[in-house]
Amino acid sequence: MPIIELSLTIMSENLAPEVITSLVGCSPTSSQTKGHRRTSLAPPFARNSWTLEFGESSDVEIDRLKERCLRFVSRYHTSLKEITAREGVMAFLTFYIRTGVHHTGFELSVDEMQLLAAARIFTTFSIYPID
Repeated sequence: MPIIELSLTIMSENLAPEVITSLVGCSPTSSQTKGHRRTSLAPPFARNSWTLEFGESSDVEIDRLKERCLRFVSRYHTSLKEITAREGVMAFLTFYIRTGVHHTGFELSVDEMQLLAAARIFTTFSIYPID
């Protein structure tokens, strides 16, 4: 059965994760600070990132997961729009889709796409097979 994960990531050259947290008004699920390393052997992170994960779902529950994310974007729309309008800041709503032979599908309505576009949030899809 397919599994879908949904997350919102804000990346910036100069805006630290703590600043993004204060501007959005909620804490991320994870963050990375430019110049820090995941391990001593890993290269330093090229930019700051702030990620909020909305959970994991089978394709049957994707609408609930999507709705949770869109409620967040609606609630924090003004803050998100102000953050993404800054120089060097990008935001991505990413659907990570792991699928086998089972068909997976969902849609984003015109209104949902307009909500994301107004906040300058790119929508990305990362699709890969289940081993």
